[in-house]
Amino acid sequence: MTPRSKCHATTRQAPSILLLVLPLVLGATPARHDTISGVLIPLASVDLVARADAHVVALTTALGDRVRPGHVIARLDSPSLRHELAAARARRRVAAAQASLAAIGVERHAALRARRTAVADVWSAEEVEAAELDWRAAVAAHTAAVAAAAVDSAICARLEEDHAALTVRAPFAGRLTAIAVEEYELVSAGALIARITDDGAFRVKLATPTERLAEWRPGRGVSIACQSGQFLGVGQVLQVSGEIDRDSGLVFMEATCRVEHDARDLAVAGLPVRVSLE
Repeated sequence: MTPRSKCHATTRQAPSILLLVLPLVLGATPARHDTISGVLIPLASVDLVARADAHVVALTTALGDRVRPGHVIARLDSPSLRHELAAARARRRVAAAQASLAAIGVERHAALRARRTAVADVWSAEEVEAAELDWRAAVAAHTAAVAAAAVDSAICARLEEDHAALTVRAPFAGRLTAIAVEEYELVSAGALIARITDDGAFRVKLATPTERLAEWRPGRGVSIACQSGQFLGVGQVLQVSGEIDRDSGLVFMEATCRVEHDARDLAVAGLPVRVSLE
């Protein structure tokens, strides 16, 4: 059976290089007393991967495109998965029929057992006991058939889910930040197809001198803009990380940033921003 790997979402942490870049950003542009500089960090992204060996039939989006939930990113085809699914569906039908036959057997043996028990003086003790044993055997056979049908049904459901995933869709609204395949390319199970990043929700990596920490306490509202001054969105201070840059003495912290819809073309990972207290 072909190995499979499901799509998974991973929250990507700030690259360590930000600890080097951020003090440079701060030093490059003088800040007002209530404004400090920062860098945008994606809050979450998801890697979309192939669930089976397949070839890429079509790519329906381009790098940098913004997508909505359910938007088709790519279409794959896997003959081996189609054949495996067809076989699984056939086994499921057979298992369901066997479970139905076993249920009929239970009913028949239950009726025979009831008749022999009700008029025990007509039947010998051996015949009554045989009816009891046959009924118990029929119940056991039915239980086994139902269990086997459930297993085949679960296998079939998993394969149907994998087959549906050959149409690769966006799980949430965001921007396509990576396409790892080309049309007609053969890919293996678990191979990266594309990556989507939520371009409406970011965190901002900030740094401030220790004497100003009291102003930037968790929960304070903030306004975020590009270095050019164009407004991006609002958020709030989350926490002080405890990281300190040895050279500058700056203390690092994080804030949320919900980017306005008309500013999402500007908001990209690593963008230097200016953050002001509200």
